Parts: sequence; structure tokens; C-alpha cells
Amino acid sequence: MELSNGNYINIENSYINLPFVNASSSGYDIYIDSSKNDSLSNLVLNGANSIFINNGNTITISEVSLTYSYSGINLANSLSAIIYLVKSIVNGNTTKGSIYAYPNITNLKIFETLSIGGLYGILSGAYNSLIYNNTIENSHYGIIAGLGKNITIFMNYVKNNTIGILSGYSTNLSIFSDEIIGNKNGIELTKISHAFIYLNYFNNSKNVNISNSNVTYNTKTKVNYEFNGNNFTNYLGNYWYGYKGSEIDSEGIGSKPYNTTYGLDNYPLTSIPSPSIRHFNNSSYPTTDYSNDKHSNKFNDFFNNFFDKHSNK
Repeated sequence: MELSNGNYINIENSYINLPFVNASSSGYDIYIDSSKNDSLSNLVLNGANSIFINNGNTITISEVSLTYSYSGINLANSLSAIIYLVKSIVNGNTTKGSIYAYPNITNLKIFETLSIGGLYGILSGAYNSLIYNNTIENSHYGIIAGLGKNITIFMNYVKNNTIGILSGYSTNLSIFSDEIIGNKNGIELTKISHAFIYLNYFNNSKNVNISNSNVTYNTKTKVNYEFNGNNFTNYLGNYWYGYKGSEIDSEGIGSKPYNTTYGLDNYPLTSIPSPSIRHFNNSSYPTTDYSNDKHSNKFNDFFNNFFDKHSNK
């Protein structure tokens, strides 16, 4: 399906099944070029290259299943895109990945997606991007977000990837309230100007690998928080599995800095941040019902109900 030079393109409630043997071809199930106000929703795409949007403006992609897709959702040269409720299960690391947004992307939101396998879960080279509440497992790269400015990555569950989060050549990067566990390398940063990493849970073979970057491992300002029923105000760092320091005055902050090898976390947490602490500064970001620490109920309800409906096709 190829569409171009349109406005208000709407594609919904479709099931496309192509053999995976054709998945490395250059064609796409859905190709849209030079269009505005596009909406793609309630789609099940099995095999082959799935979606490509080029020169788009105001794009919404939601409730999409990608099964064994060689190349999932692809955006290029586009402005204002929202991608959510996407499930991608791909055929090992021989495929590309779930979501690819590059080059020339401005104002991007990706949230409540599930990606298992593939070369990457999410790849973004956007200016002004929010990547939050996604689950990414068993990929080579979990989240790649670089070559941009004002990148915010938070409330993601990134597990069992070779590299959990990778970013480079960017300015104003925030990584907070993520669960980054079981990866070979948790976070890798190269040539980042002004990076803040805080309120994350780290438990990886190597937690961070940083080069030529300016990184702060705690909140940007002192914050009000509750710990063990008491209220405190302080900077907050990250929880590092295996940290050996004791607690200061029962405030939940370690007695000595955690040495990442690439700088110090001066306010390491002595326990995994609770949801109430992890959400303390999310008021300026889109709100979501985070009743589940990995994904919201809406996320689970969509996948349980929607895919049951299509299971016999």
C-alpha cells in the first residue's frame, strides 16, 4: 500500500500477513510520503517490512502488532509524531527492530510499547523526544537515542540486551526512573553535553560506559520525597545493585559515593526507588496510569484483548 501527497490519511483495523522469507525486500506493507495528519491504528502486520512514513507532519501510530517483521515502524524527515501501544516480536538479531525514527525528526513521543528481540527496540535521532514506559528485552540495543537535543528517557524497563541504552553526539539528555537490569552494558554514552542520570535501578554486567561526556548522576535540584514514612529534601541518585555503603540518618541515601568508574554518584540510593519517588518530577511530561511498574493496565488490556480477537486469522 503506497500513498503520497495526502491529508488526514487514516488506516485502521487491518490485518496483513506476508511470509517472512520476503522480509528483507525494499518494499513496505504501508508506505506514506509527504502527508499531514496521518493516523494508523489497530493493525496486525506479520512478516516483511511494515510501515514507512517520510516527510510526514502530525503522525499518530497506535495499537499495532508487528510479528517477525524485518523492519517495523520507520519514520524519516517528519514533524510531530506519537507512537504508542506497539508490540513487536522479531526473529532474533538478524532483523532490524521495532521503531526507527531517523533522520530529521522533531517532536517525537514513544510510549507503552513492547519489543522483544531484534537488532534494536527503539532507535531515535530526534530533537525534542520523549521515550517512556516501554519494555525492551533480548535485543542487541535496547534504546538508541542520539544525534539530537532535548532527549528524555524515563520509566522504561530495559532487560537482557547487549546494550540497554545507547546515546551519542547529543545535548540535554535525561535518563531517569528506568529499570535497567540484566544487560551486558547498562548505559553507553559518547560525546553527550549535559546528561543527567538519576532514580534508575542498575543491575548489569557493566552498568555504565561513558566517554567524552558531561554526566551528573543525581537529580538536577533538591527534591521533596518520602522514605519509610518520613519526609526529606535532598538530591537523589540511583540504586546500584551491590552498593556497599550504609545509610545516612535513615534518609535512603548512602553514606559514601558510588564510583561508576566514569564519575561519582554522590547520592546513591540504598533501596530500589519506589513508584512514588520515581514519579516525583513527571508532572511536566505526559501522564499515564503507571499502576504496574513495567506497563500500565491500558497497555496490558490492549494486548490481551486485541490479539485474542485476531488469533484465528
